[in-house]
Amino acid sequence: MKTARLNTISLYYNKGETMRNKIVPAVLVCAILFSCACIATASNNDEKLKANPVVKVIWGSDSASAYSMANFLNNHGGVDAEALPAGKAPVYDFSTTDQIIICYCTELNWTDMAQVYAIKHANKPVFAIGQGGCKYLLKAGMGTGDFGVTYSSKQNSKVVDPTSPLFNDPTPITIPGNNTLTVHKTKVSTKFLYVPSLPGNVTALMLDPADNNYATMTYEANYTFFWGFDTTDPYVLASHGSSLFLNGLHYSRTYFKSHVPEFGLVIPTILAFVMVACFCVFRSRKD
Repeated sequence: MKTARLNTISLYYNKGETMRNKIVPAVLVCAILFSCACIATASNNDEKLKANPVVKVIWGSDSASAYSMANFLNNHGGVDAEALPAGKAPVYDFSTTDQIIICYCTELNWTDMAQVYAIKHANKPVFAIGQGGCKYLLKAGMGTGDFGVTYSSKQNSKVVDPTSPLFNDPTPITIPGNNTLTVHKTKVSTKFLYVPSLPGNVTALMLDPADNNYATMTYEANYTFFWGFDTTDPYVLASHGSSLFLNGLHYSRTYFKSHVPEFGLVIPTILAFVMVACFCVFRSRKD
């Protein structure tokens, strides 16, 4: 009786060893594949940052400004920019797009939720401008929405952190002693966000020089750069403003890419891991 019990225990032990001997190598192989996929994905993201990004300028009621902005970006921004009417967003394929700019003139478009969802579900970095951009953020359910916003006429903005990449990459901007930059050549309508009411994932980058409780530019983690000025196109910007605008676009793309990895290679690796593990368990039971 004792011998039979020992034989049974030995049999189960041997089967357990066999299962472990088959599963452990499979797990290690899948772990290596998973790591390779992550490295390849990160490398792929870096390559996309080096190439000329494809940018869509979404416009509503002012096509001339949108085409002027696209022209400016093609000539000065190191991107491949194209104007696109907001009404075409629901049927447009954004898979090859690297960034979406929401023009100031799109405020009335966002009553159509199909247009809102098309932009949001494209899963691209969004650079939202002025009144139209703010209305899109509200409808898309972002923290940088219409709540706590005032509307005024401004041309200057105060820097929060001069060491931020926004003011140094790719073009270094000389910050004056009062930390205030002239963004527009003349005063324009400007959306302000009430800083105390901003969610924790929203960073105030520039403030109203007259009242630091209000932000003129913010970044919502991993997704949206908000540019509060109703900038029709970059040709109306002052010298610092032009550099700031291009830096802001670069900031938006870079921050989004470094924080939101693409999982195209990772998901198949996980599926392969599950399949190999199931196969090993099946074989072990059969043995």
